[in-house]
Amino acid sequence: MFGATAHAGAFRPVCRVLGLGLVAAFIGEIEDFVSQIMKRQFPEAWVVGVVLVVALITSLRHRRVMIHFFSTLGNHAGSGLIAAALLIIYVFNRVIGSVPFWKAALGPAFAPEIPRICRSYLELLACYLIFIGVLGLSITLARRRSPSL
Repeated sequence: MFGATAHAGAFRPVCRVLGLGLVAAFIGEIEDFVSQIMKRQFPEAWVVGVVLVVALITSLRHRRVMIHFFSTLGNHAGSGLIAAALLIIYVFNRVIGSVPFWKAALGPAFAPEIPRICRSYLELLACYLIFIGVLGLSITLARRRSPSL
């Protein structure tokens, strides 16, 4: 995303905001690794907050370009991939990652690890779809003509 900023012309702030959003998501996800595996406390809430404040300031400084981007967001396949990822995270992950669902589906063959494994896989799939969707949006922004704002 940050690599596309050099070619994005007037859409540079959009690529920066998309990149900062992915950095914030990465920091939120890496917290599990740092706190559980390395046994260190990671202040991810503060770091994510700072990154999102920088993204918000960038968005507010370049309101016209951001509004133009959001108004044409539905015209790109990347937005569909991002929407599918959000659907996976907030709908399917709640159902398929729940213990009652797997107890009802498997009965006596139920193992407590199954819901956690399914939740983890669905989150990984959603992260992949978001990454591909945002990457597609960034490449498209780098190829678009600058808007006449």
